[in-house]
Amino acid sequence: MLYQVLATLATRLDVNAPPVVSVAFPGPVDDAGVALRAPTVWGHDERPEPVAARLRQLWPSARVLVTNDLSAAGLCFLRSDTDELCVVTVSSGIGHKVFLRGEPIVGRSGRGGEIGHVRVDFSEGAPRCDCGGIGHLGAVASGRGIRNRALRLARLDPEGFGRSYLGQAVAGDLTRLDNRIVARAFCAGDRWTADLIAASAEPLGRVLATIHCAVGIERFVVIGGIAHALGPAYLRLIGSAAARSEWALGQRWDEMLELGQLGDDAGLIGAGRLAARCMLE
Repeated sequence: MLYQVLATLATRLDVNAPPVVSVAFPGPVDDAGVALRAPTVWGHDERPEPVAARLRQLWPSARVLVTNDLSAAGLCFLRSDTDELCVVTVSSGIGHKVFLRGEPIVGRSGRGGEIGHVRVDFSEGAPRCDCGGIGHLGAVASGRGIRNRALRLARLDPEGFGRSYLGQAVAGDLTRLDNRIVARAFCAGDRWTADLIAASAEPLGRVLATIHCAVGIERFVVIGGIAHALGPAYLRLIGSAAARSEWALGQRWDEMLELGQLGDDAGLIGAGRLAARCMLE
């Protein structure tokens, strides 16, 4: 289905023999253009997908580039060819890429940059991740994780939820609860929702602190729909959690965290930049 959509779009754009096809894929990708997993797209199917090979079947004469979507997105936020940063997405899942000297660090097999699948919740009732794992960061702190946690807590504490801004916004109908309403309640200062978001920001902050301690990155660009909807107050929660999780060497998390301003277009723009770079070689 994915490849049929790409072929249809190419036909509509009247691009029948493109010189370069560049794809930003939502999952780890190895050097051969094989997607190792794509849990937010295909669930916990464990079969690798030969994305590059299938694209070459559609466009045999094209040079095919397949990169992870966050590796592509990170290119949009580099300030120079030797810049260093960590781009983090908080959306349907959670992922990241560390860039050193202008290049994403993923390892030869493409497995780097997948903090969403680090286990952070070892409790008996830990939520299940899209990949099938238990208690992963993505299951706890992603947009889906936030909504699922809100639903679970609302059922456990219907009275407290009902008194909250969020509970009143959905008028007791949990089928209406989505992250747009969650973000609106959070920005309105609802205490119930603030506690919900703080609980999701805590493990994310701890993991980002680990990245900082491991490699010394001092610029973290956070992207993704729910992160942008929650805004600067959400970054402050992440930063506070990070600061509590590591020793103080003068780092300032309020300065190290920023919201990326390109939204969902960052991956597309990055893939385009890769294609342009390829055509200039």
